[in-house]
Amino acid sequence: MEVISVAATVISICKAIKTWVDQLEQRDVIIREISSLVVQIHDILEPFTNLNLEFDQAGELQLSQSIRSIGDVLEKTREHMIVWKYKKSQKLLAFLKPATLIQRLQDDEKQLSRQLLILLTSFAVVGYFKNLSEGQKSSTGLPKDVQLSVELAEAGSATSTLVPDLGPFMDDDAAKFWRDFVGLKVAFVSYDLFLARLRTWYGKPLSDVSTSHIIMCLDEFNIGGVTPDNLSRALNKENLQRFVDRYVDIGERRLLEAPAAAPNAMREWRIPLLIWIDDCPENNEWEVDTARGMGIQVIQLTSTALAKAWIEDNEAFLRENDDGSRIRFITDNARMEFTPTKGSFMNFTAGKNFLQYLRGHLYKAPVLVYTGSSINYTQYVEQYESAGSTCVAHTCIGYITNLANRRNADTEWRGFKKLVLWS
Repeated sequence: MEVISVAATVISICKAIKTWVDQLEQRDVIIREISSLVVQIHDILEPFTNLNLEFDQAGELQLSQSIRSIGDVLEKTREHMIVWKYKKSQKLLAFLKPATLIQRLQDDEKQLSRQLLILLTSFAVVGYFKNLSEGQKSSTGLPKDVQLSVELAEAGSATSTLVPDLGPFMDDDAAKFWRDFVGLKVAFVSYDLFLARLRTWYGKPLSDVSTSHIIMCLDEFNIGGVTPDNLSRALNKENLQRFVDRYVDIGERRLLEAPAAAPNAMREWRIPLLIWIDDCPENNEWEVDTARGMGIQVIQLTSTALAKAWIEDNEAFLRENDDGSRIRFITDNARMEFTPTKGSFMNFTAGKNFLQYLRGHLYKAPVLVYTGSSINYTQYVEQYESAGSTCVAHTCIGYITNLANRRNADTEWRGFKKLVLWS
């Protein structure tokens, strides 16, 4: 059943966050509040893995959508918590203001609270726990405090609806679009339906290339659809019309009406610049030293979350220099992420996730996935522009050398190159 699979995925995220929080020596108030919400979400969903539950197709769809939505917010919260921890240990992140980090976490806490209410209301409206299999109808198996929350939601379900709170999180254009073209009571919509409604609202053609980049940007964590939260997050206070305009004719006008970015505070960044994301930077010492010897400035980051934070805080500089002769990226394919200590998890799609993030935000700088034995799982690079993968040091050095020589037409590193093992 899809709903059980989705719930299991979200439960694993909750467990990872809880493990991480338990290891913290100091916990700010907002961290404790988020942790409490995460525990509630875990306790609500945990019975999915222990009970033999039955429900109709409509009930499964509604619950799956609610759980996917809360998983999307949890993923973003997890990234923000990573950056919050690293801010104390990495001088490189000194540009990230503590107040900004706390504000991000506070916004996450509000979104989690709202999504938790939607999830509880979903249980009540669907009557999920009234459809337990024979022999389990007398008890839901939920903890008493969680069961009380569901009962309270059920008691109010006659007057309560799954209405996403659009006002504080979107510009007027986006809120009106969601209300009139998606539906005020809809908290999750599939890609196809969202794009169909967006095309109707936009009133002008949207190419497949444009819409694929829009979805990359909106569904950053691949939950399978669009929610008010991830639409609002992608807009980032930008007008919906301008947002869509930037993706029109993307092949010819990559940065049409690019969003205005704050002046860059870290003017020490210089070109040529190489941003390298790898959880074990010591494995790349020779390549990094070679790059620096060529006059390239190298920024090393150890997780996708840190890379996103760096990119977001240096957007003006990156937009201005977004060309393969000035800036390039290298990432590993799979890496340990979330914490630098015990409790980390292996992200087997780290390279793909980072590529999707960059292309979804319309960055066109080259990306090389430099990995080892997992090279044969990097076919995804063929789905993205200016992307390649390799496990060969010579190819990596060639990629770096072309940056040092300020070239942008080199192609030998591009595409997927399968590793052939000779027996």
